[in-house]
Amino acid sequence: MAQSKEEKSRKSLNALREKRKDPKYREEERKRDRIRRSKPGVRDLENQRARERHAKNQERGNKISRATYWKNPQKARDHAKNYRITNADKINAKILVTKIKVLTHYSKGKKISCCCCGFSEDDHNFYALDHIINKKAMGHTSYHKGAHLYNWAINNNFPKGLQTLCHNCNQAKSDSGICPHQKD
Repeated sequence: MAQSKEEKSRKSLNALREKRKDPKYREEERKRDRIRRSKPGVRDLENQRARERHAKNQERGNKISRATYWKNPQKARDHAKNYRITNADKINAKILVTKIKVLTHYSKGKKISCCCCGFSEDDHNFYALDHIINKKAMGHTSYHKGAHLYNWAINNNFPKGLQTLCHNCNQAKSDSGICPHQKD
């Protein structure tokens, strides 16, 4: 009997799977792949194709990721925790760049400064991003603080309603509703 195309492709796929179980074959395959990718432009082309595939099938990819997560959620959480631990420096540096960008945008000048008292210090730790009216008026919850708030501001094209304050002014505004500098 003649085999259909589907049967032939299934058999060849199974044969390839069997081959790939052999460690020597896998090592040879990796070497061939490294050589191919070292050629100029190959990696860029592969990355571009991968981005296009991801853009076309974003919902499918999300569905697969969710399914993988729910198969073993503890394993996924452990993986994420290990990533955060091993890459803490990289993550913190990215958050710091984002924070400085947002605080600078919501300051009065090109340098980070308090919008209330004008305090200006190079250390970013003296400043906080403040909601001018209140969080609920902007639809924010307790989730919108720190890095989440900075990313939200950037992703929403720096909306109005936020300002950079020094921690003294921010705390005074929180306690009494108005900063002592604004009472005068």
